[in-house]
Amino acid sequence: MGRAKLTNATLNDSDLSGADFREATLHGATMNRVDLSAILVKGAKFGQNEGLNNSDRIKLKARGAILEGRINPLRDSS
Repeated sequence: MGRAKLTNATLNDSDLSGADFREATLHGATMNRVDLSAILVKGAKFGQNEGLNNSDRIKLKARGAILEGRINPLRDSS
């Protein structure tokens, strides 16, 4: 999916094991109950996605994803 653009996609409960999202753009996607640790995200852009709590966002950022908005490590919406 490199360089793919997913806008308003619903990925709830999806098995994305091994998916390559490097340099893809995910904007407005709904991603509840998705194991984000199983996908490649370096350079992927995430913005205004539902289902991502602060812990998910911090882990994505640490793995090289580009995130819109701020991360507040003191507040987790899970």
